[in-house]
Amino acid sequence: LVTEFQSSETASDFKLQVLANLANFSYDPMNYGFLLDLNVHLLFLDALEEEDGKFVEFGTAGLSNIILDPRVNKQICDEEGSIDLIIQGLSSTNIEVVLNTMTVLYYMVNADNQQAILTEELIDAMRRYARAKNTRLRNIASIFLQDNVQH
Repeated sequence: LVTEFQSSETASDFKLQVLANLANFSYDPMNYGFLLDLNVHLLFLDALEEEDGKFVEFGTAGLSNIILDPRVNKQICDEEGSIDLIIQGLSSTNIEVVLNTMTVLYYMVNADNQQAILTEELIDAMRRYARAKNTRLRNIASIFLQDNVQH
C-alpha cells in the first residue's frame, strides 16, 4: 500500500483510498511497529500539505490513531516544521480535520515537547474552541486545556 501511494503514476482517487486504509490500520497498536518501519506517520504528515481536503482529513485521522506510539510521537516532534503543520489543522473548515488535529495535539503533548506545542496561539485557539457551540469541539478543547494549561 505504501509503495502504491508513493508512486507518482497512481491515480489520486486510489491514493486517497490507500491513505484511508493506512489511517484505519494505524488504529490498531498491533500495527504500530510495521507502520513505523514503513514511515507511514511521515506519509500522514505529507498528506497535511495536500490541497485536497480529503487527504488532509485522512492524514490527520491517521496521525490521531498512531500518535499514541511514543516512538512515532518523538519522530513527529523531531521532524522540522511538523508541529506547526499539524497546528494548521485547527484553522480548517472541515470539522473532522479540526477534531483530529485536536486529538493529535492532545496526545502529542508531553514533558519533552510541551514548550514547543503549548504556544499562546495554540492555547488561544483551544480557548475559542472551548466556547464553541459544537459539543465535540467544546469537549475536546476543554479537556485539552484542563490537562495542559495551568489556570
